[in-house]
Amino acid sequence: MIAVAQLPSIEIVDFADPVEVDAYAGLMAQVADDLNAFKSTFVPAAEWNCLRVTAKEYVKRLEAQFAVMSPAQKILCDSAYNLAYRMAYVKTTAPRIVNDNLLEAFDAKIHGDRAVDEYALYRSIERRIQQRDPHFFDKPLAWTSICVDRWLKHQYDRKSDYDRLNQAAILLNSRLGAFLGSEQDAFKERLFDYTRHYFEKPLTAVRDLMALDRLLQSGQRYLTPDESARHRANLTQALLAHPDTNRFHREALIRRG
Repeated sequence: MIAVAQLPSIEIVDFADPVEVDAYAGLMAQVADDLNAFKSTFVPAAEWNCLRVTAKEYVKRLEAQFAVMSPAQKILCDSAYNLAYRMAYVKTTAPRIVNDNLLEAFDAKIHGDRAVDEYALYRSIERRIQQRDPHFFDKPLAWTSICVDRWLKHQYDRKSDYDRLNQAAILLNSRLGAFLGSEQDAFKERLFDYTRHYFEKPLTAVRDLMALDRLLQSGQRYLTPDESARHRANLTQALLAHPDTNRFHREALIRRG
């Protein structure tokens, strides 16, 4: 078991860097997993309480940082904030600041802010919709439908690896009956077959490797256990070897083994 005492000090986290913010939250989640905190049989102990103290401090510092972050930076921290908040307070409902940040990023995106990552924004909005949050039932819901329709129509067009991998991962996880009817299962199988070559393709950017990780998670039902394990090992090796992999993400990968 990994001791919480071995978690790098929160004092060295650069909260102005969304990549580092996300990576440290992921490392905290890995420590929580080492403690079996996500299992139904989990019984809280001293190490879990220590981790919660760190998570609470993380939430406090990130909330302070939000005041000087751009909408594009805030959306990249959304998933990390929610994860840390759940660990800190054992709640699934985050404070109002989460919705305020997300709606601010959405407004910036639809008014032409190209710095706002479309896929991070989509995933965050879709998560709120699944949680039945009424703040996202109007324009944000319509926007997600427009995105899916556009990605479906242009899935096989020429595009960057980053775009193709993220779109494929999202579509594989989406309910496409309203767009494809009874053909959605066949479409998803074809889509995964079309993108599976990426598991053998050298990718030079960390963000592309992270997108490939999302594709791997989304496409598990199309892989044998041996294929899944091989792709996971290769992807982990590529991320560990990449000089741009964040230090906290690297440590989480090492601890995961």
